[in-house]
Amino acid sequence: MSALRGEKREKAVASCVTQVGTVQAMEKLGIFWPEAHRDPEKMVELGASLLRSIVELGVMHVHFNVVDVNVLLEAQKDPERYRHLVVRVAGYSAYFVDLTKEVQEEIIRRYRAA
Repeated sequence: MSALRGEKREKAVASCVTQVGTVQAMEKLGIFWPEAHRDPEKMVELGASLLRSIVELGVMHVHFNVVDVNVLLEAQKDPERYRHLVVRVAGYSAYFVDLTKEVQEEIIRRYRAA
């Protein structure tokens, strides 16, 4: 909200049409965070709404990352056990354990902020 009021921010604002659409879908469906995270039926309903919006907008490519932050932290501790873990990194996909510690930390930071 501070960015909308023209106030100085510590972080850059990140947004996209589908995020705005998700907020509108939550309002329309009466499904909100954090309750939605605890209810699989609500998550399915929100997800379906998001996918319908993406199709209606004509989006040609979508990549979803669905990973628990704790899994990323475990992968840092035990890379051999998580060789298969693929994450999205600035426009490309990569095996998490093959990324530098700095990039891994950035991905973890983003997941925690989401």
